[in-house]
Amino acid sequence: MNPGANLALKKLASQSSVSQWSAGVDIQTDASFANDGILDRSDREYGNHTAEERNPWWQVDLGEPFILNAVRVYNRRTHAERLQRFTILTSLDGEHWDSVYRKGDSSIFGPLGDGSLTVELSAAPLARWVRIRLDGDQPLSLRECEVFGRLPSIDEARHGQARAEVSKAAAAEFDRGRTGYRINVGGFEIFADEERYSPAILGAFGRNDYEGRERDVLKEIIRPNDRILEIGTAVGVVTMTAASAVGAAQVATYEANPMILADARRNFTHNALAGIKAFNAVLMNRTKWGGPDENVDFYVSRDFWSSRMAASIDDEDIVEVVQVPTLCLEEAIAAHQANFLICDIEGGEVDLLLDADLSGLDTILIETHYWAIGKAKTARLLRKLAYDGFDIDLDWSGHHVTLLRRDLSD
Repeated sequence: MNPGANLALKKLASQSSVSQWSAGVDIQTDASFANDGILDRSDREYGNHTAEERNPWWQVDLGEPFILNAVRVYNRRTHAERLQRFTILTSLDGEHWDSVYRKGDSSIFGPLGDGSLTVELSAAPLARWVRIRLDGDQPLSLRECEVFGRLPSIDEARHGQARAEVSKAAAAEFDRGRTGYRINVGGFEIFADEERYSPAILGAFGRNDYEGRERDVLKEIIRPNDRILEIGTAVGVVTMTAASAVGAAQVATYEANPMILADARRNFTHNALAGIKAFNAVLMNRTKWGGPDENVDFYVSRDFWSSRMAASIDDEDIVEVVQVPTLCLEEAIAAHQANFLICDIEGGEVDLLLDADLSGLDTILIETHYWAIGKAKTARLLRKLAYDGFDIDLDWSGHHVTLLRRDLSD
């Protein structure tokens, strides 16, 4: 690839913060060290340096809109692991941002070669601003960032502006009719609904530990060819973590709570992952499934993550009972050609999996729930999975999240 001239060179840059390690006294001065054309310095091995914070960012104003072809990020050689996961965002107005690339895997670049990662932008967005956002709780320190592209034709500029207006309207729709705020959880912007989500859930969002264990495991062990079936979508953060690694088309997810599934679908669309297949249904194994016309009661908790089938309307936390259609687990696995199952259904895992035919799967990531079903039933399920040929991978299992794989080997 011959990218051409670096559009970002010595253009006006900014960043989210400065720190004691910053060479510049303010955010513009420090940010300018990441696009001044100097890769190797005599006094330090990085250009800019933000504070340690949630999702820090660096951005550059290209001065006018360009059709962007690629962004090249030069990571620092020490502490390169800080930039394992990041998102590239673009904007025409400096206010509304679109995600054009997300690095969600655990690979590290920086120590070898020239220390760069070149991201080719197949969508060729029209943009004036480019932002690099670290997805996590670390300082962001780059050696350099380069942006490549060309001036748009009249038709391309018109089309790009129209596409930006559509995107801006979709972002406004994301908020419409709800009371709350947007928040970044695990690198994905979701809506925190202050009217419908409990303080416990909002607190988990704010600490960025919502489904944190599952997200961390998935980022490390997921494979590009995995076809993933998830049971228990909730707001879709785990779903999107999987989809960002394998592609939206390779993920199917099932959620019994229709209200929360609607929120998940909006989160998928907002994060450019609308291709995830999402279904409102309770899955049952073939031995228990009553057929396509069967519906069951599902009990919605004020903490949506505690909603479940094994409950009563008299339970203190239950606020609503809804009728939900059922589907066959084995048919869902076959239809999606899934090899990887994610299951987090608040104690329903035993009834679902104990008599299920799981022969098409090679990996299961499951959250178990002693509080809901007890230790004896959970142990019985794990013995069944071992009998079926699944081994517990102790490298990634703990805190009630268990990774099981067939033919576990070194």
